Amino acid sequence: MKKAILYTLIGGVLCVSQTLPVHAATDSPTMATIMISEFQTGGASDATEEFVELYNPNETDLDITGWQLQYRAASQTVTASWPASSTKATLACVAGGTDCRVVISAHSRLVLATTSLAGALPMSGGLSGTGGQLRIVQPGSPLVVHDLVGYGTAATAETTPAAAPAGGKSSKRIVNDDGLPVDTGNNAQDFIAACGNPTPGQEDTGYIPRAGSCEQPPAAEPTTSHTPADTLPDSPTSNTDDPGQGASVVYLPLVITEVFADPASPQQDSTDEFIELYNPNDSAVTLKGYRLQTGSDYRYSYTLGDTPLGPHMYLAIPSAVSKLSLANAGSGVRLLDPTGAVAYEAPNYGDAKEGQSWMQDESGWKWTLIPTPGAENIVSVPQPKVVAISTTTKKKAAAKTTKVTAPKQPKAPAAKKTTAPKTTQPYTAQASAAANPQYWLLVPLGTLVTGYAAYEYRHGISKTARTGWAKIRGKKPPAS
Repeated sequence: MKKAILYTLIGGVLCVSQTLPVHAATDSPTMATIMISEFQTGGASDATEEFVELYNPNETDLDITGWQLQYRAASQTVTASWPASSTKATLACVAGGTDCRVVISAHSRLVLATTSLAGALPMSGGLSGTGGQLRIVQPGSPLVVHDLVGYGTAATAETTPAAAPAGGKSSKRIVNDDGLPVDTGNNAQDFIAACGNPTPGQEDTGYIPRAGSCEQPPAAEPTTSHTPADTLPDSPTSNTDDPGQGASVVYLPLVITEVFADPASPQQDSTDEFIELYNPNDSAVTLKGYRLQTGSDYRYSYTLGDTPLGPHMYLAIPSAVSKLSLANAGSGVRLLDPTGAVAYEAPNYGDAKEGQSWMQDESGWKWTLIPTPGAENIVSVPQPKVVAISTTTKKKAAAKTTKVTAPKQPKAPAAKKTTAPKTTQPYTAQASAAANPQYWLLVPLGTLVTGYAAYEYRHGISKTARTGWAKIRGKKPPAS
């Protein structure tokens, strides 16, 4: 009976468990409170120039502190995991602090970039140009996936992967008639690749990404950009024709004024090295398109963002932003204008001096003990050692000689110690008395002691003598 009841209960539990729903984790995003609106997997000349733009489609601001941008290879399927290494950025304030939050305003954009862009937060690079998977997630239990974009050869996407952008181009999310990005749940339909130039953090007004097309507004009347000749500095400039406008564009020169290659502890090479630029012009210069290059063969490159540099102002670009390598053994450093022409090239600094920066003033390039990132350079060179001359006359030091040690010889056995033989003198009473003047007293004193002892013990001595004599003769000892 008991077994029957037990089996009945087990069967009831199994039946109930079959009716309970099972929720499996998938890559399907929830309602998109944040969208991935544009992404670039590499620049035209530098594959490391990558960015991802996020968009807030809501009517209210959204705090996204701690959210993450993740990326994984195109071959990963829906059921495959997203490892910890897939995280390319965790949204946090660059300045840090417990009260600092990352808030994206309603209908606004936020850019994550591997290079320095105005207002962008840093991200790690490594996006494949042929295909991959991007998603924006909100960590927690459970993990919330806000948007997923598969592109190129991606095995996982929202319905169908979007087209992969070519180098120097981006994929943009289509917009509606109001110019707001939309999400239909199909990456292939939601994104258009190579629709105009990349516009990280900005609404595209030159080309409009529509569903299935990239619309270009009517061409504006050609305008000419002219800079009065008397406002240009004496340093060389480079000119180029803008095919879209047919006008001559003059790129004002910029100067490299300081290179900090070997920070002293606790500063670090990866974050505190810097290259400083200076604007010698009387008008501001927009840095967009200018590039810094370093290395013996200028293999490392960094493209500056759309940031104005005021007249006669300095700007230090740290390695934490540029990711440029400045070798301690020396490196070339140069600046290219947007056409690719060399705007300025600093001389190779050779062996870097720890804690000092390589800077220039009116007399040329030199080392200084005081780095001044973003400010006017200060020349501070090490002072020569001063040797005090004493007026006290000192003895001339003996010439230093080198001690020559002879080869070590085997140690000779120690000589045996000898003593002189004693001289034996003939014994005489006079000599003995002279040597020991008290010894002669012992003779009478000994005689006196012996006599007293014989008298005191005379009876005992007499008995002992008689007894002994009787034994010798074989007779009974006489009575006492």
